[in-house]
Amino acid sequence: MRIRAAIIDIYGTLLESNSTISQNADHWNQFWKDHLHKPPRITPEQFSAECDRVIAKMHELAQARGIKYPEVYWPHVVAEVLPEFSFLEEPQLSELRYYYRPMPRDPPLATGAADVMRFLTDAGVILGIASNCQPYTLRELDVALAREGLSRKIFQLDLCFFSFEHGFGKPDPYVFQILTARLARCGIRPHNTLMIGDRIDSDIEPAMQAGWQTWHLRQTIDGDWTALRNWLTSTWPAFLPARRSEVPSLGQTRLSRCDPSAGAAPR
Repeated sequence: MRIRAAIIDIYGTLLESNSTISQNADHWNQFWKDHLHKPPRITPEQFSAECDRVIAKMHELAQARGIKYPEVYWPHVVAEVLPEFSFLEEPQLSELRYYYRPMPRDPPLATGAADVMRFLTDAGVILGIASNCQPYTLRELDVALAREGLSRKIFQLDLCFFSFEHGFGKPDPYVFQILTARLARCGIRPHNTLMIGDRIDSDIEPAMQAGWQTWHLRQTIDGDWTALRNWLTSTWPAFLPARRSEVPSLGQTRLSRCDPSAGAAPR
């Protein structure tokens, strides 16, 4: 079945997330000294515990309003736990995530991901993103893409769902309903959409329920990005468009909004 759009998860899919770092007490002390010119009033362990408490409270309030899979906005969590840092901008507040729990720093693009995205884009397939993430995730993605000579312009803006912008995230079926509706504006039906993700519960199952095709990305020889490229090539021998000149190249700016007349021709 022809693929006209591919929606891709970020962590564990586009970005490697195996190696993580956490900051030590010396860095914590220095952060307070640099910004407040005084020693910290709580330890990193206390900060982490307080963040858990605040996040749980935010989730509880959202769920009481019927939001089954709520998402928080990290700067608001920090502002509630450490109001004295509220004057800082989001990028600075995001640095405190490393004191909350170990996380990747500038994770690389997954091996083979750039090749598949180039292949799909050259084939006229529209790319999008569905990710449970925070603003710092997009900066990490930008850095990883740039290392491969790519940019976020390869993704259609209308087809990017970032949970921090909506207050809820995957596996909520509304994530996939929103994207399905936006795909429809491009003339793309659910069965012509491919979800690429590493988690069964939040990527594959809800995408299948929305009527999409799926690829469960995993660190095995038959499930990684190279296997996906091989599958695409072998399954659709006529996958590439007949007139490649009509397909936008990676060097061209992608449309910021979905225009049915600008996407790949209907199949």
